[in-house]
Amino acid sequence: MPPNPQPETLRRLVELLTSAFDRGELTQVVQFELGETLANVVATDGSFAELVFDLVQWAGRHGRLEPLAEALARARPGRADLQEVVRSLRGELNGPLPGSPTGSQAPPGRSTPVASTPRATGNPAPRLPSNLDSAAEAPAPRTHQVFLSYNSAHRADVVRVAEWLESRGITTWFDQWDLLPGDLAQVEMTRALELVPVVVICLGPTGQGPTGQGPTDLGPTGLGPWQSQEMQAAIARRVSQSPPLRIIPLLLPGTASTPNVVPLFLRGTIWARWQTESEFEPVMQQLQRGIEGRRGQ
Repeated sequence: MPPNPQPETLRRLVELLTSAFDRGELTQVVQFELGETLANVVATDGSFAELVFDLVQWAGRHGRLEPLAEALARARPGRADLQEVVRSLRGELNGPLPGSPTGSQAPPGRSTPVASTPRATGNPAPRLPSNLDSAAEAPAPRTHQVFLSYNSAHRADVVRVAEWLESRGITTWFDQWDLLPGDLAQVEMTRALELVPVVVICLGPTGQGPTGQGPTDLGPTGLGPWQSQEMQAAIARRVSQSPPLRIIPLLLPGTASTPNVVPLFLRGTIWARWQTESEFEPVMQQLQRGIEGRRGQ
């Protein structure tokens, strides 16, 4: 595995990016050069310095640090200090930048042009230290594609859904996996709901647990208290954002198929319905197409 860049190089990179760009310019570079929406990869509600720091961390953890730095350096060709720190960064990762005084090229198999740099696939390349003052590696954060909202009474069925989606490469925010001891659950759930492009509302039976496991104290739609809050937040995002958040109701086994089982504000939305074991695979494939916005087979 190639070595991590030096903390001093990363610290200098953050300082220069903070001074050389504003929020709008950074947003454009990330979108047009990396094909990413800034708000989807970092929190944008803090200070600009925090945003830059988080962006550098994200890029390092997802193998995008080198193309990000090179794209930003190209956007400021007159900043010799920025060009120099980018040259140092590449030297620490794979050798000097092409065109540097040594004239060395990137090692075989590593692409220089940003346009040919692959999107992150969930198997990050060299990761950035979690703290720029420390060389310790941090676990790579996941950029989630879908948030699973569910009542804990139906967890067993939802675990199957989450595992299936992950097995197909769909990064899934699922509280059992993404909440750690010491986390503030409400804060983490809110952050995830603000960033994901798709929310799946899992609707289970109103009078029993998953796959018939005894009675539960569920409301008329089978929603739990936290799930109701998550659904309201998702609907608010769908109404206020463009393009709107995609919300997919998923009816779990044992759930009636009558329209009133779906909460009022979701009744105009096409749902997916999994009722029997034989339906699981085709319904999950249907759900995948809905998450990806892919029509047809």
